[in-house]
Amino acid sequence: LAQTMVRLAERMGRRASAIVTDMNEPLAATIGTGLEAIEARDFLRGGDCAKRFAELTTIIAQEMLRVGGVPEPQIAPRVAAALRDGDAYERFVALIEAQGGERSAFEALRPAQPGAPVRAAADGYVTAIDAVAIGEAARELVARHGPFAGLRIAAPVGTRVRAGEPLAYVAGSPAPGPEIAAAFALGPVPPTARPLVDAVIRDASVAPSSNRFEQ
Repeated sequence: LAQTMVRLAERMGRRASAIVTDMNEPLAATIGTGLEAIEARDFLRGGDCAKRFAELTTIIAQEMLRVGGVPEPQIAPRVAAALRDGDAYERFVALIEAQGGERSAFEALRPAQPGAPVRAAADGYVTAIDAVAIGEAARELVARHGPFAGLRIAAPVGTRVRAGEPLAYVAGSPAPGPEIAAAFALGPVPPTARPLVDAVIRDASVAPSSNRFEQ
């Protein structure tokens, strides 16, 4: 699919890259429409965020500059500077305002009040998180309790937890359903780390000869 999309773009005279990423666990810490918007906003403002989320966002930004023809030595410094200096956030706000939105409303977004934590049933390592189940649970929370309801992951894959410690927190609902805890698999040993990016498929115009992503 990635190869087909890139080739179609080429046939239309457009530059394109497709980044093939790991989808076997949530990318960021929050799941839910409004919560994800808040997390993205806070990341652009220099706030803390999930490591995988920051890493992939940086990779995508760098690839966009590469597709745009920016010389390779300038790419990483420009992305780092845009985040550090607040330029990336200001550009995002400008996009919102161009579509009739307001900076003040965007900056006033707040998550719903947190409910009870989802707790681990036993000691162990988080070996997997069912991203589909977590997404469906968050969608149901949003449907029932509004756009700022959802989930915040407290124990990403690889985290060691003890029985009773939180795996996730629910925003907007006082009582989490059992399906949320069931989405977390626990095991006695830590899982093998997976690469976040498996490959980058690039059009023929990009200078690097390899279509594999190299850190």
